[in-house]
Amino acid sequence: MVPRVSDAAGLSVVVLGGTGALGGAVQRAFEAAGARVLVISRREPEPGEAVSWAGLDLTSAPSGQLAALLAGAAADVVVNAAGLTRGGTEEQLAAANAGLVRTLVEAAAALPYRPRLVQLGTVDEYGPVCRGVGITEDLPPAPVSAYGRTKLLGAQALLGATRSGAVDGTVLRIAHVFGPGAPRTDLLGTAARHLASHCPGPLRLEPLEGRWDFVDVRDVAAAALAAATAPRASGQVVNIGCGQALSVRRLVERMIVLSGLGVPLVEEPGAGGHPAGPAWQRVDISRARLLLGWRPRFGTVRSLRDQLAKAGAPNRAMVARPRWTSGLDGRTALVTGATGLVGEPPPAPSRQKNTDGLAFRNPGRPVKEISGDLEGPTDTKSSDGSRIGRFHAPLWVVAAVEERWGALDVLVANAWRRGARCDPRARFEDIPEGDWLPVVADSLAPVIRTVQRAVVGMRERGWGRIALVSSRRVPDEFHGAAEAGLHGLARGLSGQVAADGVLVNAVCPEDAPSGARAVAQTLLFLCSEANTHLTGHTLTLTGG
Repeated sequence: MVPRVSDAAGLSVVVLGGTGALGGAVQRAFEAAGARVLVISRREPEPGEAVSWAGLDLTSAPSGQLAALLAGAAADVVVNAAGLTRGGTEEQLAAANAGLVRTLVEAAAALPYRPRLVQLGTVDEYGPVCRGVGITEDLPPAPVSAYGRTKLLGAQALLGATRSGAVDGTVLRIAHVFGPGAPRTDLLGTAARHLASHCPGPLRLEPLEGRWDFVDVRDVAAAALAAATAPRASGQVVNIGCGQALSVRRLVERMIVLSGLGVPLVEEPGAGGHPAGPAWQRVDISRARLLLGWRPRFGTVRSLRDQLAKAGAPNRAMVARPRWTSGLDGRTALVTGATGLVGEPPPAPSRQKNTDGLAFRNPGRPVKEISGDLEGPTDTKSSDGSRIGRFHAPLWVVAAVEERWGALDVLVANAWRRGARCDPRARFEDIPEGDWLPVVADSLAPVIRTVQRAVVGMRERGWGRIALVSSRRVPDEFHGAAEAGLHGLARGLSGQVAADGVLVNAVCPEDAPSGARAVAQTLLFLCSEANTHLTGHTLTLTGG
């Protein structure tokens, strides 16, 4: 669900700091929705920008002066995108990130009505968390940076005034921002500017060790648009991110690939680029979906490509762009039955670089430890000897993936158990229920349990792909009924989860083993970002 344009049409909106990276995106989003927008900032708009603008130093202006501007614009909504991220003392950060919000609260409280105030905060207000933790809005804030501390003071000022009834405010805590128009001085902005230069040399950055949540600047603007009119958002803190912990190094490497340049990446202390930060950040965005009807729309590859284009490197990026890309960079896939013929990785030419993969196999050997982060130039798989058919195995297998990698985005249910066997000499009508019921249960129930557990996080994050692998080769009619049950599961579940960005399909290969690679590549497409609409189908592959 996305904000309806009609919700903002005709509103009078004031964007503080509307000439900055985030503020500019917010200003354009509201104008596209039909709102009247006034930008208030110290810096003038770029020449040629048709923006209604009022010049004001927001860090030093008295609240009465700001109140007069708000009253003159008859502001229905005020979005605060102003602030200071780095480059100043803690006193300067406090003035820009906390004092400005207090001034805004005083100005809004002086008006004869209550405009909606939307504060663009930061995930840094939470402070560091343990690896694997999903940051919810209920987590007690404990920021360690001056930026995080001062942004938290501003958020607390707005939330406190809202609780008292003085104003109507909402705080959006935003993950790291990328995409076209994202801050030029941030890590990816620095990389994009370097790659867009005339003759770039090695890209030198601080060591890139973290896994952070990133969100496209256009998705941030859409969240602000939604928060402006969402009635249940008043007084709330709402996380805005992609809901994934993405490898910072992989994002930079992917940007280099998209640029079409063979630029080496050199990581060395003191190189700059501001990569220092927490080792792990992943925000839970379920509240954004619940209160705002919002979820991220822009994939990682598109955001990086558009950021490069905005920085001035569109031609090289177009030349280097592969004919097709899965868009699975940074996502995590679970393939059950991965040691079978179809479960093996696709051939080298079609392998997706830097895609997390976790393969669980079926043999009943002792459980092996799950490997650490899957780094390297090609797909890597780790194996677990657990029996996926055991009743509780799907629950902890999926939980183990989510705990280690932060999320499960793709499930390929390829494990297949023959389970119990019926007497092949008996006629169909003579086989008692006690013989055939375990056959169906052993074949179908483990898949249902795994999908049930996996789909929870996918729906919360607003993106997921599920592929169920069946077979036309079955030993008896009861196994055939179970295989057909997979097709019905894909068809029935798809209608329930499609609105949450989760696509579910089934693949039914023929017997010929020569086509196993083709089956794997079909599964890769079904589970990719390139598949935007195909769901609820069973694809019979006669070549595999």
